Amino acid sequence: MARILVAEDDPKNREILGDNLEDWGYQVTSTRDGAEALERANHGDFDLILSDWMMPRMTGIKLCESLKQNENTRHIPVVILSTKDSKEDIAQAYDVGAHDYISKPSKKDDLQNRLAKALTSNA
Repeated sequence: MARILVAEDDPKNREILGDNLEDWGYQVTSTRDGAEALERANHGDFDLILSDWMMPRMTGIKLCESLKQNENTRHIPVVILSTKDSKEDIAQAYDVGAHDYISKPSKKDDLQNRLAKALTSNA
């Protein structure tokens, strides 16, 4: 069972994401922001990190950048979720090392397929 770390500051979105991921057979750990996710990632063993972009204390972009600079976490694929969807925003996510970028709101089937693909490419 793949282990996914979710970083999402909105409680309702965090709950929906967690429920969907569990329904799809993933083991889920949820955090409220990038700083908490970074701490968990440094002390956990995760197969994928799914992060919102806009969060207090540490954005998803800064989280991804920090993970990719750390030898212990750089191998973990990071998928960024965001309402920001300009070409520049998407390019920035990939520039800091994101594996994928998904615009909010996302369709459940699309999210499920893209997470499965990210996990497969990391296996």
